[in-house]
Amino acid sequence: MLKLSWPLAAAFVIGAAALTVSPGVVTAELALCVAWALVGPRQAIQALAVSVLITYANPALVTFGTSSGALARLVLIAAALRVLPTMRQTDLSLLWPVWLFSLTAALVSWISSPALAISVMKIITFTLATTTILVAFGRLTPRRLEQLQTWISTLVLVVVGLSLLTLIRPSVAFHRTHTGLQGVLGHPQALAVVLAPAAAWLLSSLTLMKGRLGVWTLIVVGTVCIAMLMTEARTAAVAATAGLALAALRALRGTRRDIGTASFGRLMAFAAVGLVAIAIAGLTTDKVSEATSRYLFKRSGAEDISGAFYKSRGGGILSQWQNFLNAPLTGHGFGVYANGKFPAGVTEFAGIPISAPVEKGFVPTAVLEETGVFGGLAFLFVIVRLARVTWRGGDPRLLALFGACAAVNAGEAVILAPGGIGMFLWILIGLAIAASRIKPKTATATVTAPAFVGMPIAAGASAANPPAQSAGGPMDAGHAFAGSVGA
Repeated sequence: MLKLSWPLAAAFVIGAAALTVSPGVVTAELALCVAWALVGPRQAIQALAVSVLITYANPALVTFGTSSGALARLVLIAAALRVLPTMRQTDLSLLWPVWLFSLTAALVSWISSPALAISVMKIITFTLATTTILVAFGRLTPRRLEQLQTWISTLVLVVVGLSLLTLIRPSVAFHRTHTGLQGVLGHPQALAVVLAPAAAWLLSSLTLMKGRLGVWTLIVVGTVCIAMLMTEARTAAVAATAGLALAALRALRGTRRDIGTASFGRLMAFAAVGLVAIAIAGLTTDKVSEATSRYLFKRSGAEDISGAFYKSRGGGILSQWQNFLNAPLTGHGFGVYANGKFPAGVTEFAGIPISAPVEKGFVPTAVLEETGVFGGLAFLFVIVRLARVTWRGGDPRLLALFGACAAVNAGEAVILAPGGIGMFLWILIGLAIAASRIKPKTATATVTAPAFVGMPIAAGASAANPPAQSAGGPMDAGHAFAGSVGA
């Protein structure tokens, strides 16, 4: 179920430690990412994942240089220059819905955006990032895809391990909110965005696929789920559950001979054991209900579920819906607030805006607020089109991965912002789609590792090309994971 390259893991940890040394090292690693993106499609994907995760490093561990933001953008440009010339006609079936949404967003933003330059910048970034990722995955052979899966599998375990290791220093582990685990990333929500698809993949592999259940497997699944819950991100739990439910639906309707799904009894057995364990814990101690209450009402001061929802996401959803009703055809501009203000500020390079963060939760109302009904329908078509490809692939783990990536946007609308942590979600979506398009027999042999990246990585040299012991072939340890404790 799970593949791990120990030499690669060691390279990630070394790179993690290196990033904590000085801002110059951070700048150097981002520069190496730019060069790495020019090597090939697989390396471009790795470089994109690495660069965005470097920019999301925990500030208690990593100090950034003044050119870090610009270099992160250069990684995307370098990846696009390397990948886009390889585009083929067969890629258009995936790309044209994305382009249709981007064109719609551009047209309505031209009419209504109070910050047109910001909207245009974000539309270009969205189109360039999603197109580059989908085309790059389309250029990977099954063997290269398997190698990339092992690379990401190893990385997510290092992310989880180092994030839990920061618990030794609570000032680092809970740097942002003081209660939610952020580990090696800059915010608990960022770590949750990383862990939710990983948890969905692992849980679906455990419950829906054939194979022996080893102690190592159970430990890994439990550790990832515990880390996810420690972030206090309720959206992550909902996303992982939604992904697993979608996977279960696909497994029950799928061809078991082709995708290697386990029996229905195995799924029911796991569900029964979980329910019994929760019931016993609830009857013997009140700690379960207390922990549940803390998780549901985290720092909101609310006394019930509806109050907690309104204070966390409900208020924003109602505001976005009202803004949509005020301009249902055009919205108020892609990637901006309706009033045109940016509380987090706008970052410019040579007078060109390169970053203007906005925080929006529920992606359906966010899309409607920004692009109106036409943009909302176009975006829905993108999701349905990509989900259909993954569904047809027949592997429930890929449905779990895709489903969790989509569902996490019920609380964090990051899929619209591939210039940030949303880049990671698009990489996972690209992985799910690419693996789904492989013939069933090949997919069964190769789709065996959780594909989830979630931490800053330092670009490595060619010496980081150790044999991937679990992958059965040479692997690119082209980037080393960054953000270890002990800064």
